[in-house]
Amino acid sequence: MAGHSIIASVSLVLLAAAILFQFFVILSGAVGGDPEPHFWFLGADTGGIPNAPPSSAWTFFSLCSLSAVSGSAQTFNCGSSHAAFALNPPGNFNTTRNIPPQFLNTHYYYYLSRFAVAFFYIAIFFSVVSLFLGLLALCTRLGSYLTGFTVSLAFFFQGLSTALMTAWVVKGRNAFRAVGRNAVIGRYSMGFEWATVAALFVCVVLFCAAPSASRNKSKAPPSRFGMFGRKRSTRSRGSFYGGESDSGGRVKEDYA
Repeated sequence: MAGHSIIASVSLVLLAAAILFQFFVILSGAVGGDPEPHFWFLGADTGGIPNAPPSSAWTFFSLCSLSAVSGSAQTFNCGSSHAAFALNPPGNFNTTRNIPPQFLNTHYYYYLSRFAVAFFYIAIFFSVVSLFLGLLALCTRLGSYLTGFTVSLAFFFQGLSTALMTAWVVKGRNAFRAVGRNAVIGRYSMGFEWATVAALFVCVVLFCAAPSASRNKSKAPPSRFGMFGRKRSTRSRGSFYGGESDSGGRVKEDYA
């Protein structure tokens, strides 16, 4: 049981870390305090585009100004927050002038980023549910199985969301670069996205392995006084009784 509890405890720590990573990402664009200004998905040179700042950054909740088009830049002057903010430059800036042509007359980037956000919300939900169920995993095998199932769902939706986010970020960067505009990927947001996927994967493995450790520990070791020991003891008692019987027979013969 001790091995089961240790594995479940390690899994809970990793799960809590994964949830922390998720909240660092999801709060970008909605919270201005450190370290959130470092979290953004795509930064690009938007100078010359009407209604756009010189450099823009797409975050989870809004479009923000960017201090520079570099991986270490910070966001500021973020716009209004939206529950499922999407990469859609014509709609984000309310113009088609100087917008890269890859973003025009298409909804590809819009739906790609919207579905990524939707799957991210589902992943957070199952991650939080798994954290509470994980308390049962500390003491019961059933709790480990239930938590392993919900963590598997969180891992699936987190992986799907991260893959879609990576797709629209990379393709969006390439679209801006294709017209000579500088564009970079946000290292912190994307790094935390993939770190969450890795942490949830390890949690799935550990929560599923914890019941096996408990079952192996519950098997009692064989007794020292096993079948062979009893046989030796029986033979010893038999020889003792046999010797006593022979002695009694000799005494009777003497008296006879």
